[in-house]
Amino acid sequence: MSCTTKLWNELAEATDRGVFRPEQLVELPGPAQRYLAHAIRPGAKLASYVQLTMEGTIRLGSNWLPFRAEQVLAPPRGFVWRAVVRSGVMRMSGADHYGAGSGAVDFWLWGIIPMVRASSPDTSRAARARLAAESFWLPSSLLPGKHVHWRPVDDGTAEVIVNLDSEEIPDSVVPAGTRREVNV
Repeated sequence: MSCTTKLWNELAEATDRGVFRPEQLVELPGPAQRYLAHAIRPGAKLASYVQLTMEGTIRLGSNWLPFRAEQVLAPPRGFVWRAVVRSGVMRMSGADHYGAGSGAVDFWLWGIIPMVRASSPDTSRAARARLAAESFWLPSSLLPGKHVHWRPVDDGTAEVIVNLDSEEIPDSVVPAGTRREVNV
């Protein structure tokens, strides 16, 4: 079993997070309260992960090629994004993932020739930022708690700060795409 398959299975295991109670929102800025109250039905079981499927085109070099992908997203635990790109006889597949404080990218041509392999502190930091940025796909992960806090920006805007593996995102240096502002 590959490490991404193992991580996928771990992330796709439901954990009991209780049910949504509107009183969980009382201390939040108004825009955050409105967003979360709209996104999660009172009494709903709080999801611990979401699975997404997608298809489209992805740019490889100067060419746009068709791809299909699936993703499991379980903030703050991690994510796995698995994709297959096909064009004629060319088939490239692999994954981008983050879990247990570490991120990596691995893509293979025909499943045997490594095309993209990255695993470093910078890769992990980018994957951590991606996990924070994509948390909106799972509104229950944005409820206030150990890993999430909100602050008001103005009357119509709130900013969510996601803490992943002791890094607050956004931090003093904000990677592109990690600010989650909700205008309601």
